Amino acid sequence: MTVNVTCTACEGAPPCADCTAAARALAAAGYTVHHSSRYAALRAAATGTYGFDACIVPIAAGERAVADAVGIVLAAKRVALVIDDNSPQPTGLPAHFAVVERHAYVLGALPLAWLTGRGPAAAVDDSPSRTADSLPERSSEDRLRATRRVKTLAVLQRERVAAIDQTPAALDLMSVLDDEVTWARASGLGFGIVLVHLGGLNEHVAHNDPAAGEAARGAAFAILRGASRRGDAIAQNNDDFLILLAEGDAEGAVIAARRIAGALAAGAPALPERPRKAKGLAAWSAGVAACPADGLSREVLIARATAELRPIEYWMKDA
Repeated sequence: MTVNVTCTACEGAPPCADCTAAARALAAAGYTVHHSSRYAALRAAATGTYGFDACIVPIAAGERAVADAVGIVLAAKRVALVIDDNSPQPTGLPAHFAVVERHAYVLGALPLAWLTGRGPAAAVDDSPSRTADSLPERSSEDRLRATRRVKTLAVLQRERVAAIDQTPAALDLMSVLDDEVTWARASGLGFGIVLVHLGGLNEHVAHNDPAAGEAARGAAFAILRGASRRGDAIAQNNDDFLILLAEGDAEGAVIAARRIAGALAAGAPALPERPRKAKGLAAWSAGVAACPADGLSREVLIARATAELRPIEYWMKDA
């Protein structure tokens, strides 16, 4: 059996001291260990792609919502929740879940009964209408609510990445969009996008002045961040920036595009001068799309936003 050891401190690579201690205890008992971020594990579970039989999930004080979500999206797995010493015991969890205090976890004194017992089958009653490997049904509303709770971790993850590295390259455009489409399918929460094309920005970056190029990228990112809401993700690929509007719609995307256009028109000292008469790829432009109204794949959404590209001036006229 492979046990997925998750973490919010080291994100799984390289493993931190706590994860290493847990791995030693598990390996000594004959188990294979796979390290990952907690977010990656819960995202996979919420979207139906989780492939491990067992999972260790550290839960900090004040993360009751995370514990509740784990109890639903990982209900069919063997799970050990690691809680801070003297923290209240989580309630409402499946009967086969184990709760371990952090001091024992750090010392590598990880109990193994949760891996050797009946596991998820212990949550099944003796009703003949249920098979031996089934679980009591959770309502679709419960699962949807749990998926949305896990989705909030995605926003926190993005904000943390942005706090570590303030450059636009911190998030990859297509990866962010693909991730959000996956969440939309699982949670039912739609989103909007604003695709911003700054013609010539990358060319300016490439000209023999790396410092000026870096300043230009940073200036563009700062303008887009300032014109966006807290929790919206910003990603970049060459001259293109994607502003992902969490739980937004088509109307919200248009409002955001107008706000962004006005901010870009105001400029910044490190930003190249906005081309006024340029057309096509040489121009500065913005386009919008919404999921699921315009599609449920990243390719369709990018195609729609690209087809909607209009000069910055077009969006400013109704700002």
